[in-house]
Amino acid sequence: MTTEEQLEKVEKELAAVKRQVRRLVIAGAVGVGCFVILLAVSAVSARPVGVRARKFVLVDEKGKTRALLAVEEGGPGMRLFGEKDKVLWSAP
Repeated sequence: MTTEEQLEKVEKELAAVKRQVRRLVIAGAVGVGCFVILLAVSAVSARPVGVRARKFVLVDEKGKTRALLAVEEGGPGMRLFGEKDKVLWSAP
């Protein structure tokens, strides 16, 4: 094999490697773009617009009610509970 033939073979291999690298770069860029778009979409859809409820109950690690915020017949009210469900504080 002559030097020119060897050089031609190396040039063909180099061209093939360049094509593969180009494909990998394009695939990587598309992948990163899709990832960024998914992050943006999930960030927008994850923002809560608001929470609506008639009653919020806060419980301790044992499941006992410690605070209550509710709208009842008399209007809105809040209560804080101590041991044995004793009301420590209450607002109408």
